[in-house]
Amino acid sequence: MKKFGKERGIAIWGPLDPPEKLGIRGTYVAVDWDICEGCGVCLEVCPVHMYEWMETLGHPTSEIKAFPVRELDCVQCYTCENKCPVQAIRITFGGVQGWDRLVVLLMFLQIIGGVVYGALFGPYFGLEIPLYVGWIVLVVSLPFFFSPQIYYPKKGKPRKEKSFIDTTALVDSGTYGIVQHPQILGGILMMSASILISQHWLAAIIGVPISVW
Repeated sequence: MKKFGKERGIAIWGPLDPPEKLGIRGTYVAVDWDICEGCGVCLEVCPVHMYEWMETLGHPTSEIKAFPVRELDCVQCYTCENKCPVQAIRITFGGVQGWDRLVVLLMFLQIIGGVVYGALFGPYFGLEIPLYVGWIVLVVSLPFFFSPQIYYPKKGKPRKEKSFIDTTALVDSGTYGIVQHPQILGGILMMSASILISQHWLAAIIGVPISVW
C-alpha cells in the first residue's frame, strides 16, 4: 500500500477517501480503520496499553477507532490480533533496522573479540580476580541472552509452521519475570564479561557506550 503521511508519528497507508475510506494506521502494529468496529477489545487486552481511541466521524463502520499510538512499545504477544473479532489488526516484527544493525554487529565483535583475546593471551592487565568474575558473568548471561529460544517455543505458544518468534501468548515467567527484555540484559552482561576477561581498552571503548545505549 502507499504511504500517505503520518499522524502523531504513526504512518498512514492508503488509498484514502475520508470520511468513508480511512486506510490503515501503523506499520509494525497495523490497524485497518475501514473494518475496525471500535469494539475496544484491543485496548482492553494490550499489556502495554499501546492503543488510544481516535474519533472518525462519518465512517460507516464506527465513529471511533483503535489508534496504535505507541506501536514501538509492542511486545509481540499477538493478543490483540487474535482477539479482534473482525481481524482488523496485523502485528509485524520489525527486526533490527538501520543503525541498530551496526550496533548489534559491534556488540558481537566486542563480545567474541574480548573473550577470545582473554582466553588465548590472558587479560591485558593480568588481573586474576576480574578475569574470574568475567567468566562467571559470561555464564550467568547465557540464559538471559538465549531467553527467546528457551521460553518462546513453549510459553509463547508460537503459531503452527511459523518461527518461534511468532508467539501468540505473552511470556512473563522465567527470565521474563525478572526483566522485560532479558536478551538485551544478556547482551550487556556479555559485553561486561568481555571487558573483564580481556581487560583490554578496546573492549571497554566499544562495550561501555553500547551498554549505555
